[in-house]
Amino acid sequence: MILKLIFQSQNPYLAKQAKAILQSKNIEAKVWQEGDIYIETNHLQEAALALEKELYNSLFLKGAKVVEKAIKKEIRDIPSSIGVCQNCVNEMLNPSSRRYYYPFTSCLCCSNQAAFLLKYPFERKNTLFAPFKICKKCQEELKSNPFRKNYPLISCSECNIPLLIHDKKKEFWANDKEEYKKIFEIAANALREGKSVALKTANGFKTFSLQPFKGAKLLIANASKAFEKLLLLPQEKKALFSIERPLMAITIADEKLREKIGAVGEIKAFDDGFTLLLCSELKEEAFIFYKEGKKSDLVMEYLLDPLQYEEMRFMINRNIYLLQGERAILPKPLKNAKCKVLEDLICYENLIDKKKHFEKVACEDVEKEDCATLKSVLLEHKIANEKALGFYFGENIAFYYFNGGCKEIFSFGEIPNEFESKISSYKEGYDKLIKRFFEKFKADIQKGDLWQRVANILGVEGGYEELRLLAMQFGKKGGVSVDCKIEKNRFAYEAFFASLMSYRLAGADNMLLSYSIFESLGEFAGTQLRSMGAEAKTNNFLLAGEYITNTPFLSRFLRHIPIPKCNIQYPVNRINALYGAAN
Repeated sequence: MILKLIFQSQNPYLAKQAKAILQSKNIEAKVWQEGDIYIETNHLQEAALALEKELYNSLFLKGAKVVEKAIKKEIRDIPSSIGVCQNCVNEMLNPSSRRYYYPFTSCLCCSNQAAFLLKYPFERKNTLFAPFKICKKCQEELKSNPFRKNYPLISCSECNIPLLIHDKKKEFWANDKEEYKKIFEIAANALREGKSVALKTANGFKTFSLQPFKGAKLLIANASKAFEKLLLLPQEKKALFSIERPLMAITIADEKLREKIGAVGEIKAFDDGFTLLLCSELKEEAFIFYKEGKKSDLVMEYLLDPLQYEEMRFMINRNIYLLQGERAILPKPLKNAKCKVLEDLICYENLIDKKKHFEKVACEDVEKEDCATLKSVLLEHKIANEKALGFYFGENIAFYYFNGGCKEIFSFGEIPNEFESKISSYKEGYDKLIKRFFEKFKADIQKGDLWQRVANILGVEGGYEELRLLAMQFGKKGGVSVDCKIEKNRFAYEAFFASLMSYRLAGADNMLLSYSIFESLGEFAGTQLRSMGAEAKTNNFLLAGEYITNTPFLSRFLRHIPIPKCNIQYPVNRINALYGAAN
């Protein structure tokens, strides 16, 4: 009999861990992966108990069952870009371990390995670790430790990567166990003194502080204390500490923290040795606050230059789970894929990853990114040959019809030229509205994309991302109705903008209006798609694009399309477009 782990990802990190766990327990088993993970053994109950106890929690692991047969495929040897596993955590926090407070600790089945890869294949000579000679104890581990057998990034404090902490006056280098511990003590004490500290993590520089500030992200330093200050669903708590370690938008319950951060904060748990060890030194704190970048009073860094992957964001809305970003997704193995390229990403040799990890390759560009993105949803749900309707919400906003091909039904299109005069003449009385608005507010609505113009009307610096963050902070239920409609087969931008101007003249604040914009667009998209579905006689509704993770938009959309089909193991944009175009 065969134990099947239902794993909604092609990535091999969970299969590697399952294999290492069974080997460490001397349980004879064959492990292979075909999306799901299969374990063939004569000791099924013993294997199942060992995996239940030690296998890490994953966003993509959906259960297990016993099956009689399966196609046998080898586990592909590619690097991961995930969090640090419990075995490695235990080593870093164990004073008797030679990896005590050594932040580069990792193993076959954890950590952001891909950040240190220079090129494929994944061998030590092709990584940033190549110049560092392996010590005798690590050499022995390469042969005997199931979790580090032939592991390219093996390292410890005896064959270490030196770590430096410095300010404008002095510096301190760490090269052994005691010095690694001291360097994190220095960082923690500086934070307690009110200073800022930048850490060069495995995914770039992050600047930390113990004082909350607007726009700060929150790193959980002490889970029990942190959970007292948050409103968390059980599945959100589980997701935060999954091996993928996503960044999540979580409602803040603590009133003092809400005043400084807002009603909703972007929160995550430690995801590498650097963040783990900093949190270990600051266990008295619920959170450490941070932002991306290096500008700080004190800097901790090393001489290697790892490749950065965009942070993975994970969103739960009812029964809809959505991903955004690159970490824990890339590198992504595929089957029988065409060579395609999209900006800094490439699909080559049945793998999606950063172009930098490959020698120069001639590949076709992805055309019609919207269609390719929605096609990826069809492929994941195995309905590529069925009729379907899709809504794409990204830089382009459009409805599509699928029936053996991709056809655009309706697009928001470009905002008209001389837009101010277009609004004035759109409807009787709008000229007076425009005049009153510009007498009271300074706003440029003639230039920029949709979101920049909307932000200008609301008096907000920035564009989509700033509007999204404001919408997240709106703590009440339900906004006002912003005019969204189709006229003469085009989106009536004039009505949409005039509606926003009227509300701002009436004194509506920008949090309410930001929330209302996305809620109204969700209402518009949901009702339009439902109407199109009745006409086309299909209940296959697809939803994709980088902006569908917007909570007020999605909540209102789901009122009309309760069970849309979205990507399962792919994020909402870019990577899924490569997948759709390559298949």
